[in-house]
Amino acid sequence: MAIQRGDIYFVNLNPVQGREQAGQRPVLVLSINAINQLPLVVTGVVGTKGENVRRDYPTNVRLSPEVTGLAFRAIIRTTGVPIRGISTRRSISRANATRRRSSANT
Repeated sequence: MAIQRGDIYFVNLNPVQGREQAGQRPVLVLSINAINQLPLVVTGVVGTKGENVRRDYPTNVRLSPEVTGLAFRAIIRTTGVPIRGISTRRSISRANATRRRSSANT
């Protein structure tokens, strides 16, 4: 699967260390496509369900199910949350809406 910048993927983030987010999470890919083609690590921001965010700051990116293809409203926090390197060896699957958009552009 070709991982594309700007697309949202479900990634199994287990196992984790310390207070990292765990489980199957939406991840917004930030790294450029030239890097994403290498069998190494992609860079992304881990999202969460909108219901898990107590305070909705203007810097949060709110993603509706219609846009993402997810079954829930997701939020990507752009401040105070580390950008994460994610091994391409993890279980990665593309969210539905981004798959439709990407295949329409190819």
